[in-house]
Amino acid sequence: MCYSAEVSFGASAVLVAGGIWSRSLALAPRERPIATFPLLFGIQQFAEGVVWVGIGNDQPDLVAVFSYIYAFFALMLWPILVPLAVFRVEPERGRRRIQQALWVVGMCVAVLISGSLARNGLSTSVVGGHLAYRVQLTSTFELVGFYFLAVSAPCVSSHRYLRWFGVLLVVSLALALARHAMNFVSLWCLAAALLSILVIVHLRVMQAARRETLVIEV
Repeated sequence: MCYSAEVSFGASAVLVAGGIWSRSLALAPRERPIATFPLLFGIQQFAEGVVWVGIGNDQPDLVAVFSYIYAFFALMLWPILVPLAVFRVEPERGRRRIQQALWVVGMCVAVLISGSLARNGLSTSVVGGHLAYRVQLTSTFELVGFYFLAVSAPCVSSHRYLRWFGVLLVVSLALALARHAMNFVSLWCLAAALLSILVIVHLRVMQAARRETLVIEV
């Protein structure tokens, strides 16, 4: 998270625990990608905690390695995994087509960002008490717009809690970008990590629905 190493590591522990529970709720193979969200956010927040430690102890190599790990999750993994995961659990064909298209958009975004990282590198610093990850992107405005599109895939889900997850995800991204443009990656991932709890709620609802179906069939 964007505030301190202690907050990042504490959030990581909670999210990893929630992620293990989430994985246990995913009985169908198609639910497994989305069930990994809390666990992956937990690993991401652990990486940011190590970045804080590296900055506090003047260890630039440690900062560099874990900044790239964090950037992999925040900038490359999520625009691919979010639309793919909701696509896997979506039962309606029309919505699946939209989510599949957004998955392609997310893959393009990830490829372009990874290319920029390879060419220009990544720098990390503390700005206004938050971590700021800087990478020089080509067509920054367009890439951010397509990033928005990719992670908005849950907004078109037919599942209520995933739809709320998507709406709040996009709103939090917009607010983070508007209020703290330099720190928005770190700030938004804080909100996204917390919102991943809605994924656990969704899986609990699906599990309860399956139990009701079994009772009716019996």
